[in-house]
Amino acid sequence: MKASRRNRNQLITLAFGIILIAAWEAASRAGVIHTLVVPPPSRIIAELPGMVGTSLFLENLATTLIEILIGFSIASAAAFLLAILLSTSEVARVAIYPYIIALQAPPKITLVPIFVTLFGFGLASKIAMAAVIAFFPMFLNMFVGLTQANREANKLFRALTASKAQTFLKLKLPGSLPFMFTGIKLGWTMSVIGVIVAEFLGARKGIGYLIQTYNFQLKMAQVFGLIIILSLLTVAVYKALERIEARWLFWSIDESEATELERPPVTSDAYM
Repeated sequence: MKASRRNRNQLITLAFGIILIAAWEAASRAGVIHTLVVPPPSRIIAELPGMVGTSLFLENLATTLIEILIGFSIASAAAFLLAILLSTSEVARVAIYPYIIALQAPPKITLVPIFVTLFGFGLASKIAMAAVIAFFPMFLNMFVGLTQANREANKLFRALTASKAQTFLKLKLPGSLPFMFTGIKLGWTMSVIGVIVAEFLGARKGIGYLIQTYNFQLKMAQVFGLIIILSLLTVAVYKALERIEARWLFWSIDESEATELERPPVTSDAYM
């Protein structure tokens, strides 16, 4: 039953995508869409093999992936450690939490010139941008998860004279894992956005830099091709994280039925 529902959902998704691509192609051929600005899918697909096989593409892709992975890793570690600190120490929570919220208020794109000035046009400024943008969704979800432990279970642990360490390791941490995975998935997508935005505004390498270059040369098929490749890579990692979540948290989430829309502890509406 669950397998058939999952297969049906996948078919619906695939069919909708095919319909969109066909409509896009038809609109381009009919002249409804200007092909110089938005090339038809057939032209984009035709340009992909020649572009992907070049050393220029591979070098820029490697640069972007390194920036994303390092920035994402730094943000994950910082978010996890700070969430633990603030969830276990009232003094730290009162002192630090308001400043974290305040620092989240300005649009993150305004930080790009500052990071470029501080770290230059190399990898460091892109890594910093990815880490800053990815940090907040991960921290907030982790913090909410660690502070939303079941009250009845918490009372039971107290009645059993469990120590704070035992309560944290056996109750709060396991209970927060669904929230943490949501934060990690959001953080991954936000780190990709952070790197690409930083590469747009100041870089010598990377997919964002390559998109800018092709855009100035009016090679729009290559621009859309790079966007599609970047989207597919991002979605592939996101789906891999969902698979890991479904396997590790089988007690909390049904892989075939639960979605982000059904269980969204904290969304990413205002992270940029």
